[in-house]
Amino acid sequence: MPSMGCTEPVAVALAAAHASRAVGGKVWRVVAELDPGTFKNGMNVFIPGTNGAVGIPIAMALGAICGDPKNGLNLLKNIDSKCLKEAEKLVAQHEISIKPNFSKDYLYIKVKVKTDKGEGIAKIVRGHTNLVELKKNGLRIKGTGAKTGCEVENYREFLRKLSIKDLIKAAENADKKELAYMKEGVEMNLKASKEGMKYKGFAHQISQMVKSGVLKDDFFSKTKVIVSAASDGRMAGMSLPVMSSGSSGNQGVVAVLVPYLFGKENGVANEKIMKSIALSHLLNAYVKAFAGELSPICQCAIAAGVGAAAACVYQRKNDMKLIGHAINNVANDLGGMFCNGANLGCAIKVASSAEAAITSALVALNGFCISDSNGIIGATPEETLQNLAKITCEGMGKTNEVILGIMKRQAEV
Repeated sequence: MPSMGCTEPVAVALAAAHASRAVGGKVWRVVAELDPGTFKNGMNVFIPGTNGAVGIPIAMALGAICGDPKNGLNLLKNIDSKCLKEAEKLVAQHEISIKPNFSKDYLYIKVKVKTDKGEGIAKIVRGHTNLVELKKNGLRIKGTGAKTGCEVENYREFLRKLSIKDLIKAAENADKKELAYMKEGVEMNLKASKEGMKYKGFAHQISQMVKSGVLKDDFFSKTKVIVSAASDGRMAGMSLPVMSSGSSGNQGVVAVLVPYLFGKENGVANEKIMKSIALSHLLNAYVKAFAGELSPICQCAIAAGVGAAAACVYQRKNDMKLIGHAINNVANDLGGMFCNGANLGCAIKVASSAEAAITSALVALNGFCISDSNGIIGATPEETLQNLAKITCEGMGKTNEVILGIMKRQAEV
């Protein structure tokens, strides 16, 4: 779905908006309890419409004061100066409180909003817009239409039972309406990329190196500039949405733009490109179904990179063996990349993901693959992804906690 701003602080703002609208009245305090991944990913990013404010506190305050939950992950698109001043005042008065809950190994956002009319509580679980609980002064509000966390997990369990062949078949069978939605995502992300260049982040650095001759002016450099520019803009608080994938804007940037640019570079028919993007989205979701919504690994690199690489191969040859090669190559290349929290540095990882995806696809098309006798690479690409998830969930279990400890010490200096 379209998303403006980093999805974690925006999801917290969405929960605050739900809670605030439920109880009504003038907001005077907002309290949030978050899983470690959401906490980590929201503390160092710029928030849209705030003139450079950073982090979850200002997003929470904005959501509670003036956010419209009907706008979903675009709820910060119409922030005005009056709303911003009220939100800044709440933050300055220390009426915004956040704490991580390390017992939650899945996306968990619980926000309490206190107003002159009482208290509203909203809980979003296992999905950035998945409202599972809404209360007004202790009473559960009926008729919210919210899914339960179990329903979301049932969907992921369904995904885990599929094979990659099943995902390819689903992409092949995409109808005109679905393919039009893929195209909408392309246009949205290209527009975001163009705007993102204005922030002179990592994309600007690559562009300058190309101009000076340090880097070659080729398809790899062009792609890295385009995808990292979109990420630069998002992390800097750009007031434009991108088409997300798996509720992540940066994953959407990679999953959508890498196959699109690859297809255009190689003269692939537009319908084929759009079907490949559908496959890219599906594979991104498939990887996350095993590894988790907010895992310690960098999903914009690994999950989206897997999807993009497979999509590029699919455009040239709908060959399961070669698509599996591309998936294994990306897993071998980027498998150990951890998530450092959402920040301006995400653009570097997005660029790395794009380059790895394209390289992995091209060598796969030549028949090259890391064999299943090497490390985590399994006998099938499905097994490889499950091995990667096992390392992520079991081997890297305390990664978020350690990173948060480092971030906390830095904040105290």
